[in-house]
Amino acid sequence: MIPNILTHQRDTPDSDSLFYVIQQGADWNEQLEFCNDDWSVINLTGCSADLQIFQSPQNPIVLLELSTAAGTMTLNGVAGRLNWARPAAQTALFQPSPGLLSPLFGFDPMLRPFGFCNLRVKWSNGQIFRNLSGQVALSLGSTSNL
Repeated sequence: MIPNILTHQRDTPDSDSLFYVIQQGADWNEQLEFCNDDWSVINLTGCSADLQIFQSPQNPIVLLELSTAAGTMTLNGVAGRLNWARPAAQTALFQPSPGLLSPLFGFDPMLRPFGFCNLRVKWSNGQIFRNLSGQVALSLGSTSNL
């Protein structure tokens, strides 16, 4: 059984991949909720999580790394929720990754590829519960918090 994942960005579950848009110069706040097929919450008590954003799948330069171990992510195990936040001062420093092109970004002239992400959630015994990957876009020129 593959768990469903709800984010505050979407109304539909996405259990295979992630896609994030970071507003440059605005706070970046995310919450994922892990649910079973019947939409009951998965208890993640004792789990740990980490997120890495790489420049590209072929280039292992880490642009951003967050984890529960470092205190940059929080897990509410009973509620099945994973949260993280990065302040506007940090996202203002983010720059588009050179040479990356993606048809997923549509026709928005302010949306640029930032990198590729890998999110892992592990049980307390070290077994990987969920390993998700996807793309991260940067929306240029945002100057206010959303």
